[in-house]
Amino acid sequence: MIAAATELLIVLTDGAWGVCEETLYLQGHCHHSRYFQSNGATVEGVRLGYFPLVEVTEAHDGDDAVPTNQLSIRDGLWVLRHDGGTWNTDGTSWLKVKHGNAPSELAKVAASRLACELTLACTSPGDCALPEGVQQLTRQGVSMVLKDPFAMLADGRTNIYEVDLLLMGTHTEGSAEVFIPGRPAPTYKETWHG
Repeated sequence: MIAAATELLIVLTDGAWGVCEETLYLQGHCHHSRYFQSNGATVEGVRLGYFPLVEVTEAHDGDDAVPTNQLSIRDGLWVLRHDGGTWNTDGTSWLKVKHGNAPSELAKVAASRLACELTLACTSPGDCALPEGVQQLTRQGVSMVLKDPFAMLADGRTNIYEVDLLLMGTHTEGSAEVFIPGRPAPTYKETWHG
């Protein structure tokens, strides 16, 4: 049931949290690269377009494996190469990276509470705090349907305190920027001073 609750919260928060792993191939102009100073050496960095990068789990430059202990992540955007090599950009170099935001403690609590409510909806519907708009979703033998997945959020509430706190914190209005895992990072203008 926790898997169904987690999946539902990811949908309701529009994917604002979750760590994904992807394999990205370096091809020509598709990836921005530049050089950095690191421990007195000049190293190549490549920007993959995802934010925040969490970990490089595997890397290949053509047919050659690049040890991940020779790579680092800078500012959540750049993968730096410390072995003295440069990347081929002909489509034969690739990196397997993890990117995104790990769930906050509130997201974990909300998923746990939602899992309890989904269980109650199946075993003791009268005791469930879920709103009437929730009818059926099938996950691991349990069913719940949403007439309209966001209709129950018309007033921004689900009637589950922990879930509502998470949603209120995720769906804010104003000038704050939100980086969503799996979506390209915003483009920044670099200013050089020297």
